[in-house]
Amino acid sequence: MSSPSALPAWSTGFADPPASHRPMPFFVWNGEVSRRRITEVLEQYAARGCGGCFIHPRTGLVTDYLSDEWFELWGHALAESKRLGLECHIYDENSYPSGFAGGHVYTRNPFTLAHSLKARWVDGPAEDISGETVACFRSGEDGRLERCPPGRLRQDGKTLVVTLEPSPPRAFCAYYPPVDLTLPQTTRTFLETTHHAYARRFREAFGSSIKYCFTDEPNVGGRGGFRASHHLLAEFFRDHGYRLEDQSPALFLDTAESPYVRHDYTFTLNRLWTENFLRPVHDWCEQNGLQFTGHFWEHMWPDPGHQPSAMYAYRWMQAPGIDLLAFQFFPEDRPRTHIMLLSCKEVASVARQLGRERVLCETTGGGGYHRTPADFKPLTDFCQTYGINLINPHLSHQSLSGTRKYDWAHTFSDHSSWWEDYKAEADHEARVTWALTRGEEINRVLLLQPTTTAWLHRTAREDWEDRDNSPGRQRIKALRQAQETLVAALTDQQVDFDLGDELILEEFGQAVEGRLQVGRRTYDLLVLPAGMENLLPSTLALLERHLSGGGRILAGGPPPAHVSGRIDSRPTALAERHLSAWKVYPKVHDLVDTVVEAVPPRLRASAGHTLPPGLCWTRRDLGEGRTLHFFANPWTEPMETRLLLEGRSLVRLDTMDGSLAGLASEAQDNGGQCARLALPPLGHELWLSLPDDRSPVPQPPTPRKDPPLAVDWSFQRVVPNQLTLEYGHLEIAGRRWEGIHAAQANVRAWQEHGHPSDPWQFAIQFRQTIVERTYPKGSGLRMEYPFTVDESVTDKALAGFTLGVERARLYSITLNGTPLEKGQQRWWDEDMSLLSPAGAIRRGANLLVLEISPFHPLCELQPAYLRGDFSLRPAPHGFVVAPAHDPGFGDWRSFGLHLYPWSVAYHGRFHLPEQRDGLTVEVPEWSGSTLRLSLDGIDAGVIAWPPHRLTIRRQLEPGQHHLQILLRGNVRNAVGPYHSDGHPLAPSWIGSPVPQPAGDAYRHFPAGITRPPVMTPFRSS
Repeated sequence: MSSPSALPAWSTGFADPPASHRPMPFFVWNGEVSRRRITEVLEQYAARGCGGCFIHPRTGLVTDYLSDEWFELWGHALAESKRLGLECHIYDENSYPSGFAGGHVYTRNPFTLAHSLKARWVDGPAEDISGETVACFRSGEDGRLERCPPGRLRQDGKTLVVTLEPSPPRAFCAYYPPVDLTLPQTTRTFLETTHHAYARRFREAFGSSIKYCFTDEPNVGGRGGFRASHHLLAEFFRDHGYRLEDQSPALFLDTAESPYVRHDYTFTLNRLWTENFLRPVHDWCEQNGLQFTGHFWEHMWPDPGHQPSAMYAYRWMQAPGIDLLAFQFFPEDRPRTHIMLLSCKEVASVARQLGRERVLCETTGGGGYHRTPADFKPLTDFCQTYGINLINPHLSHQSLSGTRKYDWAHTFSDHSSWWEDYKAEADHEARVTWALTRGEEINRVLLLQPTTTAWLHRTAREDWEDRDNSPGRQRIKALRQAQETLVAALTDQQVDFDLGDELILEEFGQAVEGRLQVGRRTYDLLVLPAGMENLLPSTLALLERHLSGGGRILAGGPPPAHVSGRIDSRPTALAERHLSAWKVYPKVHDLVDTVVEAVPPRLRASAGHTLPPGLCWTRRDLGEGRTLHFFANPWTEPMETRLLLEGRSLVRLDTMDGSLAGLASEAQDNGGQCARLALPPLGHELWLSLPDDRSPVPQPPTPRKDPPLAVDWSFQRVVPNQLTLEYGHLEIAGRRWEGIHAAQANVRAWQEHGHPSDPWQFAIQFRQTIVERTYPKGSGLRMEYPFTVDESVTDKALAGFTLGVERARLYSITLNGTPLEKGQQRWWDEDMSLLSPAGAIRRGANLLVLEISPFHPLCELQPAYLRGDFSLRPAPHGFVVAPAHDPGFGDWRSFGLHLYPWSVAYHGRFHLPEQRDGLTVEVPEWSGSTLRLSLDGIDAGVIAWPPHRLTIRRQLEPGQHHLQILLRGNVRNAVGPYHSDGHPLAPSWIGSPVPQPAGDAYRHFPAGITRPPVMTPFRSS
């Protein structure tokens, strides 16, 4: 056994953690999958610090899902992953939500069809009512609703008709209806179709190269109603002794019976959801050496419309998970992120209580192409602080052809300008994960989640009344706000607490000598939040045992008035019997202050200092007096304080370069130590606290800095500039649409050929139903893309121009009437070809024309691209192609690089008069995605977030030196949206204005170094 003051054995792996602890992106298969592309992407993952992937079939997939070809390609991915030292994991669906197997479940067993219980008022006989009528009600003489026969609806007044209606087909369910996961036959068919098929082919890799099986947003929601079936109605009667049909108005209307009927319905729904989906999948994974992972609709807490309890659903996962995407995280607005803090606390609490080692988050994506590593880092730091240790980046697209580029626009792939620099972020995440999977986070306070309270107030989603303003909806919103506020307040005071779910307490909770034990965790203090109106009978019994054994309860409000949804005086009576142990603090700050007094936090500021609000912190107990501390500031303002910590010495673990160094601290009389914490925006620190006075690694020497160097700068655009040709003229069957955006033209083209919209857009192909469709002779279209070249552009520049066209093989293509050879030169995307216009391009007006006849199922009209040595000049409609400008310091737009997404090289040449031990480079003002630095041709690292400084520790000889800074742009400047900052989905492009706006009105991702970098050489001693 090592000395407590020695470095732990795991620290030797800190610099280069194994694949198991590295990011595992969704490898999205969304086109015609090929062995070449699979190998290409997996090799990029290995080179950029990823540990593997989840192969994610997704909207736009052309290859037949679950076919022999599918599994042959999947096998190739597995073999290549093994070759590269990567892991390769299963995603159990064709897109999401999990359970329908891309249409195979319903087609194999139509009895899996999902139904919803719905209600509507009708006047007189209602012959147009859809679905099966299960109950009818009309007002009696006392005003109460009375059940009446369906065949005798009133002629002179309204009747409430309750129906069991089948779900309609949806494009996102492969143009079939959704399936019902509360039915036992659904999951049996699902497992037989998907999981068994993978096991037959790849079982030998289960538990090694294949560790996880990912489920994505399976749920029990019923659009516009309540998920129901004859099976559920029968099980409801068995559970509760009365028929749901008889009390069904209480689901839809606020009646005296509503609380208990809604509670009883949700109780049965949850039981069937657990018995018929969660547990079978859990057990299958357990028996086959896989870990069930993924996520639900946890960010909707406490709305039970998708799952009754996310926490109890996690109980059935070997590696529970959540999602937290870029559009859900707000570094500039902490309160908007409180629901995600709650989600992290929920899933991490279950993992600690049940001994789950890995906790997943599907994260960082979905925020638009403008997102960069500076957006990824604060989000993943936040997640890792609060218990996430398996990072699953969303999404890594195989292809951006067609409307695939509008599928939650963002991609971890070679389509993104910053992709070559992603390893810096991947290594940081891996090192944090490697450290934070050591030891244990031991929390002493248990805060109950009032999830079953929401069961009392659930109303039908969508179509019933005004769900946002109904009393039940308002109660749920208020409950969410109150719990978010309390969770955030406890976190800001650095209270160590877990959340407790009543269903998990029922299964794993015990009262032990005045403390509460939940599975593997024991808590000193129990907190009941404000707004907790309901208890399960098992929770009430546990509280009684807890108090009788000398336990304490701090509450934010009066005792719950309901048990199982029924008015019940027992909780109040229990509190009154234990007045000295059950204390109520209606004000949040009073409750939090009392918790802090009862269980003093382990993290404190030294005298004269305070803990910064929003400081993210986690502590891992390593045993033998060693602790690990991770601090993060994912927000936009700097933090600084002095902290009191246990131990006598500190080691700083640098997640940027993997090094370890001693950290200065001051011994305290109480046996602890004090250290300065300074975090810039997006900053972090990882510290190891040891019990001995002397650190096992020395503190780094304080460098002696020289004055900044004089530098001679030059500039170079790395690849050709480009112009996105996004507007044009569409002709179909003699009809013409002038000045239409390509995304709008695409929708129009499909509509004119018999589709409601592009069938690939947010839709799933079942087998080959889309790609095998044929169109009659004479169908097709003509799309014209006009652009203008300034008269002053030189012949030499014109000769080098090229055109990028998606799926060029489908079309006959002309430029100014001259046919273009399509060739095979690939550019940017596997479905993008570069065409040479040869002598066809000219100064003045140009017209690129794509024609196809007959129409083709892969004909998705998209922008084309002009590339070459030119600049752009804003015009009344878009841009004019003008002579190239040399770039320099300043906004790229001032050099005509408005739509340029790639890199500009900033070359700094300087003379060093004497030998030095290194160089610090600071880039004080810049915008873009990343900065890649190299010194004298040797890679030096990446700058991607504050403090925008890089220290290059390398002996530098006297003489001339060359520093290159590659500033990466952003792919938003290539594909947009240019005219909307809304959600990064297809409507942001389809809604582009007509006519084309002026170039000056385009929205850009800003890029450029606006002030010269500062280079300072230093000596180490």
